[in-house]
Amino acid sequence: MTTSTARRLPTNWFRDLFRKPRRDRLRKKTPARIRPRVERLEDRITPVHDLGLFQLDRNALIAVDRPAPNNFGGDDWDLLNTQYLAGDTTPGNSAAFTGILADNTAVNPLGSIGTQFQGGGSKDNNDISQWLWNPGEPLDKDDITDGYAAAYINTTDTGNNNVGDLILYYGLDRFANNGSAQVGAWFFQNDIGLTTTAQSGGFKFSGVHAVGDILVQSNFTQGGVISSITVFCSQSSLHCGGRFSVWGR
Repeated sequence: MTTSTARRLPTNWFRDLFRKPRRDRLRKKTPARIRPRVERLEDRITPVHDLGLFQLDRNALIAVDRPAPNNFGGDDWDLLNTQYLAGDTTPGNSAAFTGILADNTAVNPLGSIGTQFQGGGSKDNNDISQWLWNPGEPLDKDDITDGYAAAYINTTDTGNNNVGDLILYYGLDRFANNGSAQVGAWFFQNDIGLTTTAQSGGFKFSGVHAVGDILVQSNFTQGGVISSITVFCSQSSLHCGGRFSVWGR
């Protein structure tokens, strides 16, 4: 699964993306005493598949693109990862790349393998102080095995996206596709992490939200097809100026 989102953003948004990928969801965070209210941004969503930056073609292979007239070209994950493993930190035409960050062998702060969200308080519209985690694995259909992202600087003025916009492509793999599930990716401006502080049958998260954090939610139907993508911005749209674009495959 690969999706993308575009906006004029400072590059430090990308710096710590997927630093700690997790299994049932990908999340991140906001400043102190800011309520994590989120606002839908669909009225500002525009496609980014035709910028010639990245192939959104339902595969990870640079050599396999969509047939004409929809073969817009661009990089793909196999090219980025091959060059990244060879030592190139900005592979292809990207401005930055995380590499493929595996989560299936991640050691949690308790010294065991596996992390998952705990309890009903770990919801996206709740503050991070209410989120809890526990060691262990979620259901196979909810188990994220790795995450990856690449940032690009847009060079094409399409009328919807401007030259100089920061375009972020990101994706993940889950352990099994044989079930419907929802995945949420938070783009935080602050560092979010796991602690060993016990609370309500789980362990607390560290860090706080910042005004303007972005949440992208994707719904997987049976078999792994993405049926819908929703983009949210924390707090008011007054703090989220600029365009937001999303395109799923």
